[in-house]
Amino acid sequence: MNNVIGPEEIEQLDIPLDEIANTIGEAFLAGAAGDIIWKPKTLLVGEDGAFQMSTYAAWRQRNLSLFHMLFGPTADAILKGAPAYSSRQYALERSSGAPIGLIDGTYTSSILPAGITRLLTGKLARTRSGIATIIGAGTQARLNLEALDGVLPIREVRIVTRSQASAESFAAFVRQRGQTPVITTAGQAALSDADIVISTIPASPGLKPFLDPAWVEPGTFVNVVDLGRSWLPGFEAFDRMIVDDRVQAEQQFRDGRLLHGGPFDSEIADILNGSRPTRLSENERVVLVHPGNVVGVIGVTAAILEFRAGLRSGAPGLRGRKAEGSSCVDRSVTPP
Repeated sequence: MNNVIGPEEIEQLDIPLDEIANTIGEAFLAGAAGDIIWKPKTLLVGEDGAFQMSTYAAWRQRNLSLFHMLFGPTADAILKGAPAYSSRQYALERSSGAPIGLIDGTYTSSILPAGITRLLTGKLARTRSGIATIIGAGTQARLNLEALDGVLPIREVRIVTRSQASAESFAAFVRQRGQTPVITTAGQAALSDADIVISTIPASPGLKPFLDPAWVEPGTFVNVVDLGRSWLPGFEAFDRMIVDDRVQAEQQFRDGRLLHGGPFDSEIADILNGSRPTRLSENERVVLVHPGNVVGVIGVTAAILEFRAGLRSGAPGLRGRKAEGSSCVDRSVTPP
C-alpha cells in the first residue's frame, strides 16, 4: 500500500487534545446510538508471552471502517529492549471499501487514555480537586497530567515510581508547569487526601500489584490507565466503577488481561448521554477503568484523518507545548 501514515506525520499534525477528546466522545455516543458497529478484541497469546490482538469497527456518519491490529513480543524480547507492542490501523471508506491508508497506531494507543481522562474527569472528580497522585512517571503520567489542564485546579502532584531518575525528571516537568511535585513512596500516605489518583504503570515481567483500594479516601476519583495492574483486589468496594465497555471488560477479565472484573455501574457512553449520573456526592469514591476499545480508537483515527485532510484545525496541541524533540508516543504501556 502506498498510503502509509507514520508516527512522525501524525505528530506533526499537533492535534489539540480537546479535539481528540471531543471526537472520542462523539464516537462513544455514536456507538451507543448504533451509528458505530464494532466487535470486542480477539486475543491470541502464546506460552512465551507473545500476543496478537485484533478488532474492527465501522462509523456510518464518518464513512469510516477500521481494522485495528496489535502484536506484542515475548517477555524475553522486551527484557532485551524490544518495544512492548506494535500497532496498526487499516482504514477504509465504509461506503465503498476503498482503502484510505495503513496508519501506525502508536500515537493512537498513547493519546487515547489521555483523551478519556480529558473527557471524563470533569464529570467524575470533585471540581475543587487540588491534589493529584500519579502512579508512574513516564509518558502516560505526563500526558494524563496535561489532560487535567483547565479541568481541575491541580496545585500538588504526588509522584510514585520505582525509579528515582524518572521521579526527578517528572518532578522537574511538574515544576515547569507551576505545580508542586512531591516524590513519595507507594503506601497509604501517597493516597491520603488525594482528590484524584491516576495509575499509569506499564507492563513489566514480575510486576505485582501494590496499591490497596482500601487506602482510597471518600471523595477521591481513581483513574485507571494501566488495566489495574498496580492495584490489589478490592475495586468492588468503590461506590461506583465505570468502564469504557462492559462486555469487553468482562471478556478481558476472563482472559486475564484485566485484573478487576466489576461489577460495573456504568459505561462511558452512559455518562456522556445522561442515562447514568455523573458524580453523586462529595464523598463518593469513583473508579474509571478504561482498558481501551475500538470505539475510542476509531474516534482518534477519525480526528487524525480529518486533520490530515485539512478538514479541521485548532490551537496547538500537546506537541506544541513540549520541549524540542519530545514526543507523545509511548510504546511501554499496554495498548488499547
